[in-house]
Amino acid sequence: MSTPELARPLRVLPGFPLRLFLLTFIAVLLGAGVLAVRAPLPALTFNASAFANLGQVFAPLLLIATFVERAVEVLLTPLRGEGSDRLQARLDAAQKAGTDAALVSQLQQELASYKNRSREFAFILASALGLIAALCGIRGFAGLLQNQAAAAPAFHTFDILLTGVVIGGGADGIHTIVGAVLDYMEMISQKAQNAGKASSG
Repeated sequence: MSTPELARPLRVLPGFPLRLFLLTFIAVLLGAGVLAVRAPLPALTFNASAFANLGQVFAPLLLIATFVERAVEVLLTPLRGEGSDRLQARLDAAQKAGTDAALVSQLQQELASYKNRSREFAFILASALGLIAALCGIRGFAGLLQNQAAAAPAFHTFDILLTGVVIGGGADGIHTIVGAVLDYMEMISQKAQNAGKASSG
């Protein structure tokens, strides 16, 4: 890797340096802390039956995430696919021709950088579509509450943002979340059963 490449600042999104990302994150945390101190928010009560039917609660998110993944693929393929194919063709030709290893390495880096950039664009587009879906009423946490109307506006804002990002992360991410929660609930249920058997014995 060349010196200019090493000197380039690490970026989490196109044109968005990691340092600025961290500063933005800290600012959001401080703002949330000030809001919590100045305007105490009510505690939320979750619906036990919603957790029992977690699959039904998250099924709409899974469906929307699948549609969003496909939509992003359809939108980005004509915009980024051709460039990736050209770089891959140049790399294949260089490898077949026995070109200098330095040139092959450079082409590999260019292709990897191009694909990483495409993934960044895909995440931004998917998150934007996920936020639109959340604004239209597809929510993650709201379906788990005992009384949605009692939740503060800050909760609904947080729910919209978090749902949008989760949908943007894709269907596999939602599968992972649901699986982790179900495994946790099964573990708690197993512990309760074991405790009941021990007390009865």
